[in-house]
Amino acid sequence: MSIRFISLLQVLVLAGTAALSCLQGAGMPPAAGMSQKLKRSDSKTSIYLDYINNSSLPDTAAKVPIHVPGGKELRLSGWAIDQPNNVVAGGVDVVIDQVAYSAVYGSERSDVAASLKNPACKNSGYNLVLPAGMLAKGPHVLTIRAISHDKKSYYEGPTAKITID
Repeated sequence: MSIRFISLLQVLVLAGTAALSCLQGAGMPPAAGMSQKLKRSDSKTSIYLDYINNSSLPDTAAKVPIHVPGGKELRLSGWAIDQPNNVVAGGVDVVIDQVAYSAVYGSERSDVAASLKNPACKNSGYNLVLPAGMLAKGPHVLTIRAISHDKKSYYEGPTAKITID
């Protein structure tokens, strides 16, 4: 492949990712996740949920519920890689109350690539936007899953408890 073709392909992929992100933010529900059809890998990987509605998560997020105002979009973001293969993941699912939703994956995370000393992990960011009212008021459990690069399995990541007020 020529360099020009690869650059054009990268631009198209980034534009598609941005368009999906915009559609999600416009009240569109996210697509169903793919991890439900895959086998869970017992290997360890790096999966992080950094923010819920632009607020960083406390270390107690797995034990103490995070309160989220009802009637507003729910925004989740973080990063994930396929660490056993030392590359970006094949995607990310956010599982809420045992229902998997596909996050938009591939946003730039230069901080992750620098920290891991691996430029191949630069586009490892994800985000998911759930429209207002999609989750009922009350407690919910969410888990992040990274899809393996070859999309044959998934890695289970961190769990957080949220309460929609």
